Amino acid sequence: MSGFAARFTGPLPLIFKPHDRSEIFLWLLFIASIVHFNLSLQFMVVASKTFCTFSSLLT
Repeated sequence: MSGFAARFTGPLPLIFKPHDRSEIFLWLLFIASIVHFNLSLQFMVVASKTFCTFSSLLT
């Protein structure tokens, strides 16, 4: 188990072992902004597709 943990945290020390709390907050903010951008992008794609199908049904 300890070998797995060392292997898991070995290549990514900057992400899993930050120096202070502000760095943790910045990483969380960065990840949350990426996730939010992806979700809003998917929502826009779905909304545009449904709008196109509804407009084609109406005409």
